[in-house]
Amino acid sequence: MTDERPETKVLDGGLGTELAADETLVFKDHPLWTASLLKDNPKAIKAAHSRFLCAGSEAVITASYQASVDGFMKYFNVSAEDAQLLLQSSVDIAKDAVKEFSSANKSNKDLYVAASVGPYGATLHDMSEYDGHYVETMTTEDAKTTFHGDNFVESVKRVSLNPQVESIGVNCCEVTFVEELLRSVEDVLRPDQTLIAYPNNWQKFVDKRWVCDISRSFSGYVEKWLSVGAMGWIGGCCGVTSPQVGEMTQIVKNWNANLDNLKNQMHNH
Repeated sequence: MTDERPETKVLDGGLGTELAADETLVFKDHPLWTASLLKDNPKAIKAAHSRFLCAGSEAVITASYQASVDGFMKYFNVSAEDAQLLLQSSVDIAKDAVKEFSSANKSNKDLYVAASVGPYGATLHDMSEYDGHYVETMTTEDAKTTFHGDNFVESVKRVSLNPQVESIGVNCCEVTFVEELLRSVEDVLRPDQTLIAYPNNWQKFVDKRWVCDISRSFSGYVEKWLSVGAMGWIGGCCGVTSPQVGEMTQIVKNWNANLDNLKNQMHNH
């Protein structure tokens, strides 16, 4: 890695968690989960994106994690063409939220839309994406291997070779694993690549259900992740809400400001 530290940006939080806070929304028992709202209540998705942006997110992730053409056709009884339009709408809704936020806040800041492309298991609608039961090999979750049992460092090495890959990271994992995982691959990345931290808020998937320890701190780990070289993006997955994104934003802003001051001092000398 180079000595020139990139400025860290803020991702959003868990879209499903943010939407679930509104008890009037009906989607949690739907096979398509949040993707069902692309048809049933797209305004709710847009509002959730907007709350993340107001909290400081510099990128919002589309409501397409469990979306697929086959899934829309099966559960909404629509044509393949209409299913593709629903999938496209996940991007359009996020882009509209970004456009409106930028206009309302007269902001020239670069904001992004990231497409959520879930694993194959997410399209099976049986929660197997969380335990990997649709693959032949499995391992217990730890800070050294992927769910499929592959060595994490070796996996990152392979991915980093692709010239189109700009950032590599971890998501939907325990907060306690993040720092060790990312430090293990600091020297694996190309000089122009950055790291991503997007863990859960003390949530674990146990026996087909989420178990959360709300007494423990999430934002308290952010500075540890920021201390890892080439940290490009920080956000949160399951259990992370827009207020917590606001907390992360402030921590990241302070870190970036201190980094800028240090760089200026070095240039002045």
